[in-house]
Amino acid sequence: MDPAQYERLVRKIEAVALASPRSLKLRVRLLVALGYAYVLLVLGALVAAAILLVWLLVKAHGGGLIKLVVPLLGLVVVIAKSLRVRVAPPDGRTLEKGRAPVLDARVEQIRAQLAAPAADHVVLNDAFNAAVMQVPRLGILGFPRTYLVLGVPLMLALTRDQFDAVLAHEFAHLSGSHPKVGLWVYRMSRTWNQLLEQLETKRSWGRRLFEWFIRWYQPRLQAYGFVMSRRDEYEADADAARVTSADAMGGALVGLQVGERTLHEHFWRPIWRGAAEAPSPPPAVWSTMGAVWRTPLEPEVRSEWLGTALARRASDDDTHPSLRERLAALGLVERDGSQIALGVVERDGSRIDGLPTLATAGAPSAAEHYLGDLAGEMLSSFDVEWRNAVTERWRERHEEVQAQRAVLARLAEREREEPLGAADLWLRANTYNDLGESEEAIHAFRAVVALAPSHVRAHFLLGVLLLAANDEAGVEHVKHSMSLSSEFAVRGADVLRDFYASRGMEDEARAMAQLLWHNGEELRLALLERQAVTKRDTLLPVPLDPSYLEAVRAAMAADERVVRLWIARRATNHLPDYPMLVILVEPIWWRGSWSGPTAGLAQDVMNRVDANEWVHLYVVQLSGNTEWVARRMAGIAGALVYERT
Repeated sequence: MDPAQYERLVRKIEAVALASPRSLKLRVRLLVALGYAYVLLVLGALVAAAILLVWLLVKAHGGGLIKLVVPLLGLVVVIAKSLRVRVAPPDGRTLEKGRAPVLDARVEQIRAQLAAPAADHVVLNDAFNAAVMQVPRLGILGFPRTYLVLGVPLMLALTRDQFDAVLAHEFAHLSGSHPKVGLWVYRMSRTWNQLLEQLETKRSWGRRLFEWFIRWYQPRLQAYGFVMSRRDEYEADADAARVTSADAMGGALVGLQVGERTLHEHFWRPIWRGAAEAPSPPPAVWSTMGAVWRTPLEPEVRSEWLGTALARRASDDDTHPSLRERLAALGLVERDGSQIALGVVERDGSRIDGLPTLATAGAPSAAEHYLGDLAGEMLSSFDVEWRNAVTERWRERHEEVQAQRAVLARLAEREREEPLGAADLWLRANTYNDLGESEEAIHAFRAVVALAPSHVRAHFLLGVLLLAANDEAGVEHVKHSMSLSSEFAVRGADVLRDFYASRGMEDEARAMAQLLWHNGEELRLALLERQAVTKRDTLLPVPLDPSYLEAVRAAMAADERVVRLWIARRATNHLPDYPMLVILVEPIWWRGSWSGPTAGLAQDVMNRVDANEWVHLYVVQLSGNTEWVARRMAGIAGALVYERT
């Protein structure tokens, strides 16, 4: 089902939801029951067939029938495993009872007001988020354990009232008065995708039993879950506003949107820039996070960020409505953006654009109010964990930056003697981009595309950087890259869909979503087609760049396990500009065991011959089962590219 068809289905379901919510829930239950019925029918048929074959085997002593029983039972196991969904407990530190009595009391109060189950565990972690999740003790039989997961960074960012609204919203999802089933249904649809992916990955014949059904069933289940999930979010927002206030809930929603970007732009990015100068990470990072919330954003920056957040439409695969839709449902903004009516006052008594901001210096944050000294203790523990986790990566980044600066210095010196060619210009642009020096990277990529107009990656990266800088000229560069390559037809559509959505350009975003689906589906079929090589496939000669051939031969000469290497192209139907190269490697003593000295050779060859281009490599190691590939290669001119002398 393409995006346009899916959107029409969603609109129909939304109409049903408005006209008769009870009818919607009945339809969902029937649809879920249909899915289970189909799976049980197929499993029952497979088990019955296996039992019949075993009976015939015993009755008629037909030993050959065992070859039919094994794949039947194997398919039953694959189906059962695919439908088993394990939910892991959340990561973080379990808060002991009594360590944060003010928080315990408020959590219990909010939970009781919403008639939600009590939290068996409260978990503190380093995420900019909060959630209530249930982990079943008995699998599909249920009996869940409830976890309240609180991100300390989020508690630092929000006021007490805003954080209370977040708590109420999360408990509302488990409220007995308003049972929320949308997210559960939506997640179930992914289970069907998981089943089909497992069958396709294993190239099981059983996928034919499910493919037609899942292709029809899964989008419909997802659409119903999608509509119900969004209704759940609105109901949870309303419940939270009833327990706290609409202003508090609206402030929390804005805080989540703006706060995540604040952390990225004003906290983590400057910290990681420090790797350019220092070989080891600073000892205290998380402990300084509170300062980012006590520093108000520049009015023009805040206005731009809020404008972007309010303009962004929710994508068709997002179970949460857009920020504007949720604020409008709370009665805080007009849906068309003509009026902003939030009456929330900042802690320092000021207003900015009529919208609430995050915690400022005028009053304690939710973390200070509810956790007290424990907030600092948690941040100190995050410091230790973070430093241990990133020390090696930080050192590598420091060395990488020094090497990149040396590259730029060499290129500058060379440019003083003669103009740089396209390869050197590309190297300089990529280096600036990797260093995060966007303005210099944009200038350098412009130089690349001026000299090499068909350089697809340069056009794409230049477009991405321009769009990130709010320069609409990036659209044309991204579109040009899409016209040059199937790979970038997918990547470019994804980028432009997000860009248009961030600007509230719904028609353009829908068009890109449709294109992304079409290109993505073609890519999916292309990848499936390239999973194996069979005797039915056609192998063809492939012209290879002399410099690439030289590099391959040098790499093979350095590996004493390799005797010969052949390269050919397999004829394919999908994405003809995404060639599939079949590489046959003959190891020394190839008639030996795979577990001998040539074990892992195929993967090693894959790594050595990867040209990092838009090609699909498939490496075959010569053995008794693959001699037919060698016979095919022998008839292809130029296929033998390396032979040890």
